[in-house]
Amino acid sequence: QVKEGTVAAAAEIEPEDNIVEIDGEEITGYESFEKTLNKKDVNQNVILTIERNSERLEMNCLVDSYPVAY
Repeated sequence: QVKEGTVAAAAEIEPEDNIVEIDGEEITGYESFEKTLNKKDVNQNVILTIERNSERLEMNCLVDSYPVAY
């Protein structure tokens, strides 16, 4: 799920997207996503490499404070 008004929504990430890299660092699951994201500074831009419908895309995304309140 991509919550409206989040940096993920602003970066046009879709619910079925699979994030495979952050700034070239391989993401193998939620734990590596969280670990890699926590190394980044809030308000820093990162390049997310995602897989969408068997296609690889790169998206610029702003790092927000984490975790995001729900």
